[in-house]
Amino acid sequence: MTEPLAQAALAALQQRPAEGVADVWTDGPLGFVLLVHRRKDGVMAEELYYALRAEDGTWDRPEHVSGGVLGLDPGDPAMVAGALAGEPIRVLGASETLLYTGRGPDGDETAHIWHLLITEEADALTTGDTHRRVTSPLCLLILFPGETAHVCATRDAHALGAPLTLRAPVRPEVG
Repeated sequence: MTEPLAQAALAALQQRPAEGVADVWTDGPLGFVLLVHRRKDGVMAEELYYALRAEDGTWDRPEHVSGGVLGLDPGDPAMVAGALAGEPIRVLGASETLLYTGRGPDGDETAHIWHLLITEEADALTTGDTHRRVTSPLCLLILFPGETAHVCATRDAHALGAPLTLRAPVRPEVG
């Protein structure tokens, strides 16, 4: 299953349609793809892939970062609405991982990853002045040490509720 998912992640980064893509987050040479699939036992699961873009614009083969059981089916509007409990956006999960970004003294940085669940009424996820169109109720937000984001689900550029404030902590150097 890993190779087809990695291929779907690469297709998504290349802006080609791919099955199971919930969200794509890019920032310059960094790209993350959140994929959703049904496991053999029928349970919905998510997989997160990460890749770097070369100077010529091509993406490296995506690497698997994390995965797990979702606990809901993002294609089931009633299940999504129930999980949101009347809110337009909520954090479904959060994690952090050390990745090679090419930035910083040794090229590694801790990526703080939030999986957000948003109402099906939303057409975009707004972070400051950035509006990302959404195609799924599952969205990614990636922050690096010291970054803060005020994230809001929006429809026609109007907020559907109060924004979430998410912060990536700065950790002291070990050594």
